[in-house]
Amino acid sequence: MNSWRYISETVRDRPGIQSVLPTFTIGGSGIENVDQWRHLGHIVSTNLNDQADILYRRNCFIGQVNNVLCTFGKLDSFIMNRLFKAYCSSFYGCELWDLDNKQLNDLCIAWRKGLRRVWRLPNTAKGDMLAVISDSIPVYDEVCRRFLNFVFSCMSCGSELVRFFVRFGVQQACMKSPLGRNARFCAIRFGLSASDIGRYKLNRICFADKFASYLPAGFMDRASFAYEAIAIREGRLTMMNRDFSRAEVDEIIAYLVT
Repeated sequence: MNSWRYISETVRDRPGIQSVLPTFTIGGSGIENVDQWRHLGHIVSTNLNDQADILYRRNCFIGQVNNVLCTFGKLDSFIMNRLFKAYCSSFYGCELWDLDNKQLNDLCIAWRKGLRRVWRLPNTAKGDMLAVISDSIPVYDEVCRRFLNFVFSCMSCGSELVRFFVRFGVQQACMKSPLGRNARFCAIRFGLSASDIGRYKLNRICFADKFASYLPAGFMDRASFAYEAIAIREGRLTMMNRDFSRAEVDEIIAYLVT
């Protein structure tokens, strides 16, 4: 077993005096005191903040996108999109994240940048447009969906203890519980009642319909035109009356997605 180190810290309110943290041993070996630890693939921090785990998953996501683009970069965007969904969408442990964590915004930014590269779109392409063209929901909504389905799985599992704690956190502890805060946030965001949380398993179609209802009038038509223009660029669709140059098609696409 590796040797463990003792950690000491200065008592802030008593300058000049050092206090050694109490040490615990297992089998004669000391237990190290650390600020964060990976448990079952999830980084647990002493401050109960998910920032380190979200940052780690974002970096893993960026690496997965780069691997897909480097390996399959010569394929057209439609196939690349399928590979993107298959190999770059795990986000392991996201069901446990605090949905109010600011670090989630960095993950959403990385997701949008990845899709722009997959579809070979300009940096000004809108995030909602990317979601529609790729036939997906925004990654933030996907994290919310996975959290709600995690609550459903816990409330319907065979362990009475798990069911009790999850039900208590969602229905009684409310804002004092991470589960309760996330559940209330999702209920407000997606127009769900408190009794809906944990009762049903929600698929992507439910969230896609909700996402589409927030889009402005004519947005879906504009996205459809952009999708067809991309198909023309990739050689999957042809124009009978006129042939557009690659530069003209790219200009049309840039206009439609921004």
